[in-house]
Amino acid sequence: MPINMQKGFTLIETLIYIALLAFIIGAGVSSTYYIIDSSARGKAEVGTIAEAEFLMRKIDWALTGSTINTPISGTSNLLSVDKYGFSPNPIEIDRDSTSNRARIRINGSGFYLTSEWVKVTGLEFISIFPNGVIASSTIDGAHFEVIKYIRQ
Repeated sequence: MPINMQKGFTLIETLIYIALLAFIIGAGVSSTYYIIDSSARGKAEVGTIAEAEFLMRKIDWALTGSTINTPISGTSNLLSVDKYGFSPNPIEIDRDSTSNRARIRINGSGFYLTSEWVKVTGLEFISIFPNGVIASSTIDGAHFEVIKYIRQ
């Protein structure tokens, strides 16, 4: 009595296993790409927020214990203040239109407050009654704002 002792896979079974393996590998690669892309995007957003908060803190520092030179009234792209007890006055904060970065100048010499990786597309200072300033900035498409009243 002959017994059929076939061992191994048929061609159809092999093709099915190869297709399943290709599907699993493809899903793993696309999931890995999605995770890496999400991580990079999240780091960029955190960097933008950190830079914006640093800029707003520097504006708040410049306005604390100061007299406002610009803007006296209305809206300006330049904030100029004289800080009490700080010898190299004036302190000026504005946006460099060529590099799209915020900068601070103290008595004429200055440096950038934001890195080249974030773009400051808007930075304006609005005078408010009685003696205050609204600093409004758009950094990488996100809006940031600080309101500061100066005590007399």
